[in-house]
Amino acid sequence: MQGIILLGLIIGAITSLFFFATSDIRAYIDAISILYTVCFTYLFTSLAFGVSGAIRSVTCIKYLFTQEFAGGERAKTLMKIYQYQIKFCYSGAFILFLIGLIALIKHVANYPDSESLLHLLKVSVPTLAIPFLYAAIFSEGVLRPLKAKLDSCDLKF
Repeated sequence: MQGIILLGLIIGAITSLFFFATSDIRAYIDAISILYTVCFTYLFTSLAFGVSGAIRSVTCIKYLFTQEFAGGERAKTLMKIYQYQIKFCYSGAFILFLIGLIALIKHVANYPDSESLLHLLKVSVPTLAIPFLYAAIFSEGVLRPLKAKLDSCDLKF
């Protein structure tokens, strides 16, 4: 029951963030960026920690919703994996930003009049920020809380 409540709070918090800027949530939905961010993160997790490390990091997301679990070496290993996944996630967003920026610079030369160029910039600049939004949601909403929970699991409160 606590897991359902926490999941509902996470979804509510993320959804409300989108409505602060605009009432059209579709402006923030970019399936390709979401897929890229997740795939990039788990590709480099697999390269760094092996496929078993990547699978373990996915299956242990359940610890985000549990109250108590054993710490020890397994928690330290998972904590290290999540720490690197945060870096991989932001690195993937940065690479996607650079690819978009290069495409934007390439296309700017094709717009001779300022009105068309202004329209291109209005459409493109927000799109360049979307990968960082997804990286922040995934890293700060899932990975960093998991890392903090694993870091504190051996502490007595």
